[in-house]
Amino acid sequence: MINFIRDWDIPSEILNLIEDSEEYVVIVSPYISLWDNLTFSLEKSIKRKVLIKWYYREGEVKLNVINKLEKIGVKMKGIGNLHSKLYLSEKLGIMSSMNLYEYSSKSNREIGIVTDRGGLLKDFKYYIEEQLTDESILPKKKNFFDKVLSHMKEDKIEVEPKVEVRES
Repeated sequence: MINFIRDWDIPSEILNLIEDSEEYVVIVSPYISLWDNLTFSLEKSIKRKVLIKWYYREGEVKLNVINKLEKIGVKMKGIGNLHSKLYLSEKLGIMSSMNLYEYSSKSNREIGIVTDRGGLLKDFKYYIEEQLTDESILPKKKNFFDKVLSHMKEDKIEVEPKVEVRES
């Protein structure tokens, strides 16, 4: 599905994306203004153990807004010259002209698309991970061997290589 969305539909589509997510939500919006429904949706998803990352334009968001979002569990990161607006979960992606700013949702003429198409979701994820942030959305999962080594390091167990000497 790829659907065209207009001004008044964009905020509700973003809230649906946040509330329907199961693993992660990435918000790319240079400017931020919180409103009650947005804060409620973020808190609800965080309580369900959904990872939420928010990339904003460095120097353009009030410190009290950043602190409030970090306090509820949103991972915040400023990016210089950010102008992209993208909202992504493992299920949906929204590309829009709208900043996540209450004024934008009430006063500006906005346009966007919402999609669940795998190819577009991969492209959005690639853009975020490779072109925008140079970091994975989700932490890389450790394999069994890496987990064992990690626990051994935590317990300060030294691993010495076993050398076997054979007599000829």
